[in-house]
Formats: sequence, C-alpha cells, structure tokens
Amino acid sequence: MQRQKTVAKWLAVIVLLTVAVGSYILYDSFYTDLGDDHTATGGDGDATVPPPDDDAPEIPEYTTLPRAAESYRGLTVSHAGGEGADKAGAAVFFADKTVAFFSSDSLGYDCRGAGMYCAAFTDNEVTTVSRVSDSEDDESPVAATLSAQGVLLVSRTAEGGGLHLFDASLRETASADIAPFDKAAFATDGTSTLLFYTDSRGLNAAVVSDGLTTEKSAYYLAGVVDEIYQVFFAGGVFVIVAHTATEGVTVITFEHNKGFNIQYGLKNHAFLQFAPLAGEDGIMFVLLTAAGDGLRLNTFDKSGSPTASAAIDNASSGAVLSDGTSLKVIAAGKVYTYCRHLDLVASASLSPVFDEMYFSVRAADGHLFGVREGNDFSVYALADSSSSPLLLISGEGAPDGDCFAALSGDSLRVVFSTGSDKDFFYGTFGDGDVFCLSVSTASSGV
Repeated sequence: MQRQKTVAKWLAVIVLLTVAVGSYILYDSFYTDLGDDHTATGGDGDATVPPPDDDAPEIPEYTTLPRAAESYRGLTVSHAGGEGADKAGAAVFFADKTVAFFSSDSLGYDCRGAGMYCAAFTDNEVTTVSRVSDSEDDESPVAATLSAQGVLLVSRTAEGGGLHLFDASLRETASADIAPFDKAAFATDGTSTLLFYTDSRGLNAAVVSDGLTTEKSAYYLAGVVDEIYQVFFAGGVFVIVAHTATEGVTVITFEHNKGFNIQYGLKNHAFLQFAPLAGEDGIMFVLLTAAGDGLRLNTFDKSGSPTASAAIDNASSGAVLSDGTSLKVIAAGKVYTYCRHLDLVASASLSPVFDEMYFSVRAADGHLFGVREGNDFSVYALADSSSSPLLLISGEGAPDGDCFAALSGDSLRVVFSTGSDKDFFYGTFGDGDVFCLSVSTASSGV
C-alpha cells in the first residue's frame, strides 16, 4: 500500500515537470528575450507591444487653500485660476478682503471645471476660491458692489441674467434669475441699491431689494445704449455716463419720480474718464474724452448740466487726477493743472508718456495711477507737492479686460487678469490667471 502511494507521488512529479518544460518551450517559441528596451517580438522579430495609451486622462493637480502670497521685489502678489484662461469680470474691496469674480475654463489648481468663480484675497494670502456656477449655466460676472445685505453680483447667462448675494465670508446666501440684458452697473443712493442695465428697448433702472427681488422703474430711456461707463449719485440725482447711438458719449440723469433725461452728448468722441469735483454749489463732475484732434474736458453740475470746457490739442490719451477742488490732466508728456472753471493754471513736462490709463485713485496727498507702457503694466504715485511721478512697480503683462483698484491704508490693491508669465506674473498656473497685487504706498509721498 505504501509502495503504491510512493509511485503515485512520483508520477505526479513527472507530470508537473512535463507541463513546466512544455510551457517553457511554447514560451520560447513565441518570445525572445525582452532585453533592456522591454520590447516583445514574435518569432520573426517584427511584432511589438502596443505603446501606452496617449489618450489616458491626466489627473488634475489641485492646490491647498489658504495659499500664502508671493513676494516680488517688495510687491505682494497673489493669483487664482487653473491651467486654462481665467478672466476677471468684477471686484469689490472691503475690510481686509479683496474679492474677485471671474470666468474660467480650467480644470485643476484652484478650479474644478469651467464656470464662474469667486476668489477672496488678503494682503498676505489667497483665502478661498469657490465655484458659483458650472459650465452648464454659461454664466459670467458683469458687475459687483457692496450692499446693506452683503456683496451683490450681477451676472449674464445664455438665457438671461442672475443676481447673487454673498455674506462677509463669501458664502452665497441667495440667488435669483433676471431678464436678459446687455450692459449693467450698480449704484446706491445711501439707502437702496439700483441696477442700471440695457436691453432691446434702451436704458432701464431697478431697485434691488431684500431677497434679491427687483422693483423695475416705469421709466426707461429709449434707443440704442451700447455702453454704461460710470454711475454716480449726488444731491438726489443719479448721473450716468453712457454711449448712445444718437448722442455718442452721453451724460444722463435719473430721478425716481422723473425718470431719465439726456443732459449732454459728444458725437465722435471716445470716453476716457468721469470724476467728481467739488463745485461752488456742491458736487460737480468732470468728463475727459478723446476726439480726432485732441482731448476735451467738460464739467457738469450735480444735475448733469454742462458748465465749462477746455481742449488739449495733439493728445490721444490722458487721465484726470482730481483732489476734489482743482484737477490735473496727464496727457502727451505733460501735466496740466486747471481750476474748477477749467482755466489753465500751469503746465509742465512729464515723463512717462503712457499708452493707456487703467485707473487712478486719490490718496491723502496725491494720486496713484496704473498705466500701460508698451507691453508693461506700471503703477505710479504723483504727490501734490511734486511735478514728477514716482514709479512703484512695472512688469511685462498688460491687463486683459477691466482693471479694479482701491486704496486701503498704506496698501493699494489692484485686481485684473492677464495671460503673462513674466516678471511678477511668473507664478501663473495656465493661459491666464486673476491676479491681486498689493502695492505698498508708505514711502510714495502720497
């Protein structure tokens, strides 16, 4: 019995050895040594292993927030976005926060796919980036403001528009759909927030109430209004600077009980700037435009009626720097000083000669302004006591679209999007990010 078991075991071993030897022979007949290149060939040496699948999706890389700001030659730089093109559409500034709303087609870094986003910055870090709507909504930011309820945003969608409300922590607390519109701007009279917008019938106004309900005014300005530049409120009257098909650059007033009224129009002029100015009878406004033969200055009282005008020949671009009573105009390599009646007080040579003005902000003792010089974005400070501006920052990468700026203590905050990866934009994630620059003004003299 024991002998039979031993024979059976040996038979099993023989069978296993036979199978192993046969498998090796079969393998050797079809494959050669893989060698160092790890390729496999058939018996004739021609067949190869298929290459890896190049279409395999890459896993997106995401960032961790909050993210510390970067320092570049004394400038504090923060940015938000992804590997695609991100474009700033609106911004607000309050307390220690800068809030930017932007459109994105990115997947990765700060973004989770195409849509509309909200990013919050401080002077030291990017605190949050959140998606307000996804790509299916095809939504983009148009304008934002601070209201009694929180941060208010108006956006445009493929089917119409939307209103969004955010609290101080940038958490969305309410949203509502609104009728289709083209251009829009917010303004407040101190108690109510008004939305001025254009549609197929013309210029309209609506009060935005609690719960994002809109009370539309019965008045509207008929005609083609193809741009809203700026809106101010003074002395019970809203003053709107727009562009109309019939009047060109147009000064319009709006009152709740009277509606819209066109005060002044400049045909064949390009809008440059509109700013408040202290007048003998209260607030007034100054308008700077460009025509074929130079620049035009016009002042208006609080009702929008024109009061004075002046011309600056042989200039194609410029900027108004107003201290509230007198004003300076930078244009064509000179700085012109005017009184409120637009009488020329003085003129002096000035460098640089810039290509485009993005913003100007009044400080305690001067002005801060951002300009484009060729492909560079630069910020200057011009003290009231100085005839020459001081360069604060300059780097290659002009803003792509709107540029937003505000002064907070000794820090100038600037928000815009750019596709540059040069100079202080070197940390960009992709084809274009939203940047928040914090520029110290402590030693600027302003």
